[in-house]
Amino acid sequence: MKFKYDFFVPGGCRRTGSLIPILLVAAVLACTWLSITAGAQSLIWNESDVNEMWNGYLSDFYNKDGAGYYVFNPQAGDATITGFWEEAEEIEMAEDGYDWATRENNSSANASDIASNINELCAGFVAHNGALWFADSYDDDKNWAEIAFARAYQITGNSSWISAATNNFNYVWKYGQVNGETNGSWGLTQITNTERMYANVNFTFVIAGYLLYDITGNSIYKSEADAIYVWAKANLYVYNHLPAKNGSSNVCSMIYNYNNTEVGGSIQNRDCMYNYGIAIRAACFENDTNVARTVANWMIYNVDADTNGDGVPYAGTCDGYNVLPDYGAGGNNGDNDCGYDGIGLRGFGVALMDGVLTNPDALPFAQANLQSAWNNRGSDNVEWCGWTTSPSGTKYSWGDSAAMAGMFDIPAPDRPQLAVTLYPPDLVLSWSSFSTGFVIETNSNLNTTNWASAGYLISTSDGTNQSATIPAPSGKLFFRLAQ
Repeated sequence: MKFKYDFFVPGGCRRTGSLIPILLVAAVLACTWLSITAGAQSLIWNESDVNEMWNGYLSDFYNKDGAGYYVFNPQAGDATITGFWEEAEEIEMAEDGYDWATRENNSSANASDIASNINELCAGFVAHNGALWFADSYDDDKNWAEIAFARAYQITGNSSWISAATNNFNYVWKYGQVNGETNGSWGLTQITNTERMYANVNFTFVIAGYLLYDITGNSIYKSEADAIYVWAKANLYVYNHLPAKNGSSNVCSMIYNYNNTEVGGSIQNRDCMYNYGIAIRAACFENDTNVARTVANWMIYNVDADTNGDGVPYAGTCDGYNVLPDYGAGGNNGDNDCGYDGIGLRGFGVALMDGVLTNPDALPFAQANLQSAWNNRGSDNVEWCGWTTSPSGTKYSWGDSAAMAGMFDIPAPDRPQLAVTLYPPDLVLSWSSFSTGFVIETNSNLNTTNWASAGYLISTSDGTNQSATIPAPSGKLFFRLAQ
């Protein structure tokens, strides 16, 4: 019996189905890197580059507002704050950074520093918006913040953050459905007491619900998330909408921006990359691999392929792969949609790291997007939302957050894949012989930075793979490769 698991991300997927076989032998297998395809010769960005971009982003934007709370200022050198949902999503970008820091062979101070940043950013958010977010009429805004605060609790243990997430989640469930329904059968509206059935509010609700379920163990959150996912899949997901534009046989499924037909309205088939990212991420929580894979394929091949849509097309190509849309083209790098690509790649990265995306184009597509961003970065190592052009004009934290989130969420091209094969009562950990100088590190708790070399004996027995054979652990154990 053979199983392969790629990555474990605290803020990403819940993989009940895939973990069961390994739990039978009492092991959790995690934190491995997928290999790059051999043809992607120009994909050379690495973890050091990610760190340089993060340091540049912090230097540009992490500062105090006028009241003395830490925020990501909307403009470099400014002392004001961004809008509600942008502020929440910039917190989630920092949380991606924490997960990246704990996955990678970084110093513990790096992860610890980011955790402190997250605590301070959440405190600033509450100072600006309160802990009950009912004044913001956009329910998707509340959901973005619920996700950020649930993840903040996972990282910091601060109970104030999980309290805020649960209270606001319950509010959206109670008041966010059409016609006063409270069973999920009508989905959620973007704006309370309206009939705007948008993807952004429904898929984010699923993500928030599963995070709260995983944290609290309260199955009500899961059942509510499941109900909304059923509606969203039936009304916002279009399976095999158009053939892949590259002529391949990959099935490509579209996500509507909204579908108001149940209430006598219309459909908007506008491609918005954040809708694709949250649909993939929600599908991962629901263990719905078909949705995750076919929606990811649309991102790879078919953005703005529907001639009836009015979305933004690909910005260009890099290494033969399409580069996601430039939402700031001809406009403002701080506009509302300028962070969309980062949210798109967050969901895409979750599915990659969970081993869900089996399309061989998936990983190099994502890596090529970030190579293009890195190639076009500014002198501060930060890139704006247009990844095929160099930054110009005013620096905005929101637009610059897109590439930063992507760099955190997509595995760099310089890491090999760690495969795990179960041969009871042993596990075999293996990776390509072409990737040399790596050792296996283990950690029993991903909420800590206690990674240490396991000292396993490594052999190259078949001339192709390096491997280590170990007894199946008696408890949870996470693995990663380090140099």
